[in-house]
Amino acid sequence: MSNPFSRIFTALLVARAVAQWPDPEPYPGNCTIHDPSLIRHTNGTYFLFGSGGNLRTAPSLSAAWTERPDPLPTGFGAPDVHLVGDTYYMYHQHDVHGTNLYSNISVASSLTMETGSWVEHANLSIPENFQQYNLIDPNLLIAPAEDNTPEKYYLSFGSYWHDIHQVNMSGPLHVSSAPIDLEYNHTTGLGLGENPSEGSFQFMWTPVAGGKRFFYLFFSSGYCCAPTYNIPPGDEYKIMVCRSENPSGPFVDAEGKSCKTENGGTLILGSHDDVYAPGGQGVLYDGSVDGGSVILYYHYIKNFKNTAHPATFGWNKLDFDAAGWPFIKKIS
Repeated sequence: MSNPFSRIFTALLVARAVAQWPDPEPYPGNCTIHDPSLIRHTNGTYFLFGSGGNLRTAPSLSAAWTERPDPLPTGFGAPDVHLVGDTYYMYHQHDVHGTNLYSNISVASSLTMETGSWVEHANLSIPENFQQYNLIDPNLLIAPAEDNTPEKYYLSFGSYWHDIHQVNMSGPLHVSSAPIDLEYNHTTGLGLGENPSEGSFQFMWTPVAGGKRFFYLFFSSGYCCAPTYNIPPGDEYKIMVCRSENPSGPFVDAEGKSCKTENGGTLILGSHDDVYAPGGQGVLYDGSVDGGSVILYYHYIKNFKNTAHPATFGWNKLDFDAAGWPFIKKIS
């Protein structure tokens, strides 16, 4: 039997979060993008990649974005870009939207991220399982070396149809294990819809100086792309988070519920004001933001009902409470 006091507490947490969600931080003009991947070049330039092969650059997060030629001639979906050594790697999906029968994950590499510099590598050959997961939305996590053990690579993916999964990697180009389950969430207990999750993003951080290091698992839950008149309020995209002391879990939410077996997941950002269906998120530390801050970036639909308009890029500062849980905070 569910605990009514737990439901009341959860409702209060959601109400408090909604009341405190600030608008996305401002920048000049408009930047339309879906499934953004944001990375800062070693020269300071911000590169913003998105589904459909989109690329934009800017000198700062508060500056206007400049559209650039598509990086890959074949296009890509849900990119995830990281710097490993002196090489940038882009993990991306190839799929027919709405079906998992033709999805797969590939990787390309570049020394500069400039258009025309990318070299496409082979499909990562993650084992297919059409009944369990969809090979979409890749995200690379690199756990640093410690206690005489080398650094370790993990790739999460999936899935919308079912769980978020993860494989071990042998370096940035080779899968070295079968997939395992990380998370499965319908957001039922929050009264915010009952839809599978996708678009995972893992982020390692020590939120309290001298405290524990955590691996945070951010994900999108709900419908991302249907017209609003088909989506009951609250069933649209929203951004959730779980965490673990280990990169492969077990992950729990802020109430201690398992994010794999107990429908766990703490709401970070949902629809509010002119922001509708935020999702496709990523997280990074940026030393130039507010004296050095973790930021959450994402896409959203502007002005709620304008779903025919392409998704818009948004970002906010992430702060952490005394227990080490992230929340969105307006930059003062």
